[in-house]
Amino acid sequence: MESFATMSKAALRARVRELFAAAVPADLARRSEEIFAEVERTEFFRRARTVALYHALPDEPQTKLFIEKHRTDKQIVLPYVEGENMIFRRLTGRLRSGAFGIAEPTGEEVTDIDLFVVPGVAFDMQNRRLGRGRGYYDRFFAAAAHATTAAAHAAAATSVHPATADAANHAIVTRPETAAIAANHAVAAHPAKDATAVPRIGVCFAFQMFPTIACEPHDQPMTLIINR
Repeated sequence: MESFATMSKAALRARVRELFAAAVPADLARRSEEIFAEVERTEFFRRARTVALYHALPDEPQTKLFIEKHRTDKQIVLPYVEGENMIFRRLTGRLRSGAFGIAEPTGEEVTDIDLFVVPGVAFDMQNRRLGRGRGYYDRFFAAAAHATTAAAHAAAATSVHPATADAANHAIVTRPETAAIAANHAVAAHPAKDATAVPRIGVCFAFQMFPTIACEPHDQPMTLIINR
């Protein structure tokens, strides 16, 4: 793997485009199947009921076969772009041509998601992700984290009184530990899901992996990366 720690994001995206241009399509198709076979083997996927996938562009690990395979045993949700933001809608029979020509679902919005499978232009060994520069996934994950924090503060503010203060404080203190356990071992299984604890699997081809890439504070990390 090459080191591009000092390379700008734009230059790194250009380098990855060069690597894709030299790749053999049949080899990329085979690698896509291997990537998603590995996704299937994760505990994250086995336990998930609702899985956020994506309709692949030509330079991403292909998802069509994987979506068709699991659309009856999992609830599949896909990105849906609304202006500068992205939500996830349930995959139904109908699709529409959405932003950038990517097929988008027309089902209802789904917010209770157990697993995100995320493409990217490049990833590194610290589970950092470089996207296409539009920031949709970064904004989505940042907003989910903000909503979780706001909900926790609101719950604490409305529930604390002399008889319950200790219980409320305990719930807030243990939240980071709960998130760490969920991120490393299993999908959280509690009614009020902590959005920051939902695992994110980054998927890419081997030539998109680097020891380290440039990162900014708003860039959202993955839980793990699967590449072939």
